[in-house]
Amino acid sequence: MAEKTIYSVQSVERSLNLLEAIAGCENGIRIKDLAERENLHLSTAHRLVSLLEHRGYVEQEPESKKYFLGMKVLQLQGYLFKSRRLNDVAAQELKRIVYSLGETTHLAVLSEDSVVYIESLEGVGSVISRAPIGKKVHIYSTALGKALTAWKPQDEVERILHRTEMAPKTPNTITDVQAYLNELSKVKLNGYAVDRQEHSMISCCIAAPIRDHRNEVVAAVSVSCPAHDFTKESEDRIVRELMSTAYNISVKLGYSH
Repeated sequence: MAEKTIYSVQSVERSLNLLEAIAGCENGIRIKDLAERENLHLSTAHRLVSLLEHRGYVEQEPESKKYFLGMKVLQLQGYLFKSRRLNDVAAQELKRIVYSLGETTHLAVLSEDSVVYIESLEGVGSVISRAPIGKKVHIYSTALGKALTAWKPQDEVERILHRTEMAPKTPNTITDVQAYLNELSKVKLNGYAVDRQEHSMISCCIAAPIRDHRNEVVAAVSVSCPAHDFTKESEDRIVRELMSTAYNISVKLGYSH
């Protein structure tokens, strides 16, 4: 197997080195000492650390002028733990529904304004490919996005949509904020979301929310199938299997109803 090519971008590599150096200093470190440690000009170190501070990856203590890791690192750590736990808890249920339906299944969470895939299993013989782990998509054109946002406060959903360019993916894509909110009302009423060729003309998708011990939606699971196979009969069967899967995963996360 050929070795993977590593592409180096100097500014990115230097920024990561600075971040790791700050992480290794339990008592913090001043910019002058950081520059000397990393063999950088003071101005270069200051420019790169200022960007890390702006993005929340490092913080400066006003009194000592020392830099420490910022809250953004803890936030990313939280995402990592959450996705790993979800993956572990959901693994058996995802395999079961893939085997039962023979269709591609996805597990995703909402991260800031995007749907992020944290697991994806391809059905045997399915023409719908698995999604790359970490792939991000907008909320407005996917069943997963609808399932993840339907139980959010309306003003929070509106803020996400106003920060998002609701460009049409297909002729069926919802591109109006109020129309999307109306769609979410249907999702809450039914308990699941449907994408009828709204993200891609070749596929349809159904998604159901996954809840934790606080009864909060923390993830969603979906099943995608070819649009030409998406009949009322197949939709009903997917919904039954999917709702059962979402419920079983939720129970494992401490949900009780």
